[in-house]
Amino acid sequence: MTCASHISRRSFMHLFSLALFFMSNHNSDTEQQAAKILNTYAKGKEKAYELSDDDQFLSESDIEDIEQTVPEELEIRLERMAKQNIRLVSSEMTAYMKSHDFKVKGSTGTEYTVTIGPKLHCTCRDHNVRGTHCKHILFILLRELKVTDLKSPVYETLTPSDKVLKDIFSRYHPTK
Repeated sequence: MTCASHISRRSFMHLFSLALFFMSNHNSDTEQQAAKILNTYAKGKEKAYELSDDDQFLSESDIEDIEQTVPEELEIRLERMAKQNIRLVSSEMTAYMKSHDFKVKGSTGTEYTVTIGPKLHCTCRDHNVRGTHCKHILFILLRELKVTDLKSPVYETLTPSDKVLKDIFSRYHPTK
């Protein structure tokens, strides 16, 4: 990684896969554990959790595929998202299976509105200046909407297709 960090790309991907595993458990205790593991390791403190081969939830080839396909800019923002305390404040579907607004509180306490719809948007400065996926959009995609496949088209564009949005929202708002 080119950012000022004590974490290697492979270690980050390993920790990222651990966090995804913990988050899929839908247990707030395990989410807190995952956040603590990522924060502790990423900040270069003593390891709170010793990684072993048994903890590998993604295979080596999966990690290598992700390393080769995830743009470095996206990876840096994923790392920032994992390190910082971002919280969901509220959510509201604005168009059935097509658009959803989320209010998040950033690590500085500022509240931002993230829109996942025909055009991904966030009210933060990073998104408005760079016009890319910011850490708040990534937070919503990964933590709230559970889009864990980093090869998904929603990570490659700010204008996902209706089919992609319907797929994401159908998992978020399951119908019986």
